[in-house]
Amino acid sequence: MTRSKQDRPDSMPCQRCGEAFAPLRFDAKFCGKQCRDAQWKSCPGRIECGPCPTCGKTFLSRRGDKRFCSHACYTGSDQFREMVTGNLKKINPSCGTPRACRGCGKEYPRARRATFCARSCMRSWYAARFDRWIANPERVALPQNYDEFLDRDVLPCPVDGCKWEGSCLSRHVNAVHGIPARDFKKLAGFNVKTGLVGKDLSARMADRARAMNLRDKSRPFVAGNTPLPARRREHRISLEAKEHAAKARADMPSLSGETLPCRACGAPAPQPIAGKRYYCSLGCRNRWYRQQVRLRPIGQAACGACGKRFPCMPWQAERRDAALPVFCSYSCRQRNNSRRQTEERRRIVEGKKQLTAMRKWLRTGDDEVLRSLPPGCGPETA
Repeated sequence: MTRSKQDRPDSMPCQRCGEAFAPLRFDAKFCGKQCRDAQWKSCPGRIECGPCPTCGKTFLSRRGDKRFCSHACYTGSDQFREMVTGNLKKINPSCGTPRACRGCGKEYPRARRATFCARSCMRSWYAARFDRWIANPERVALPQNYDEFLDRDVLPCPVDGCKWEGSCLSRHVNAVHGIPARDFKKLAGFNVKTGLVGKDLSARMADRARAMNLRDKSRPFVAGNTPLPARRREHRISLEAKEHAAKARADMPSLSGETLPCRACGAPAPQPIAGKRYYCSLGCRNRWYRQQVRLRPIGQAACGACGKRFPCMPWQAERRDAALPVFCSYSCRQRNNSRRQTEERRRIVEGKKQLTAMRKWLRTGDDEVLRSLPPGCGPETA
């Protein structure tokens, strides 16, 4: 039976100190963390273990083979690092293998689907490959190109009348103009997770974060970037995200390498990445449409669901001549399919009942069981 909040007691005594407290859970036993820890330390059967491989301290535990004193020490150990790395390699065998950066050509340990060694290299590559009109449509005036704006060591302040230039734009707008960095990114069209720093500073920060993950074994191992604190998710698409999506679509190959025969001329039509292409050219498509318009109904046929006679098209006439059912509308076809499925399910249920009766007759030899079977389904009895 499911418990409700009305069934929860208003107060109950603590099993450690005896004071009354208002429980938040049905199975609460202690008034707080201090009483719970004190009760846990006073339990018999705990032995001294250690030292911990991470911090070197000894600790008490009911398990004699316990190696780490806490979960934080376990996540900061080499054993946890090897386990996470092994699992990532099982998911992606190429994870961790050296790969050349698409922008600068420098080799770096590959992480998942990353093709650039740092975000600054990605911005430099996109800024050199695309012009301003592709990166930013005419409806956006400032910045003209987000990648080109951040692909420099010194960033200008976009606030009207401010002539400041420096490497950390987010700190400047927060200290001088009183605009928080998160609000400024929304106003200017940047992604919330984009760092408004210069190219040189961004590269140095990326190298420092990579070195800390590789060398400092005392801190817990984090696969990839350190996640931001939990915030309420915002369904917002920034102008920078739209710019990157437009660049990705322009850089994506348009054809998948597969072909389908053209409906009009039969020539192979190259297929795009998404969707299907049924005609090799616009002329073939127009020719096919004109042929379809010139088609006229050929005779009449009876609907297989409602029995109504209707003028049929050439493909319906072929099914009619082959003694196959044709339908006057989509609803009649759906009704016929549901009726056929119902009959098939009924036949399956009757077959299971007959099989159960035959097994019972073979087990007991009672002829009364055979009377429930249809004629001809059971064995002949004398």
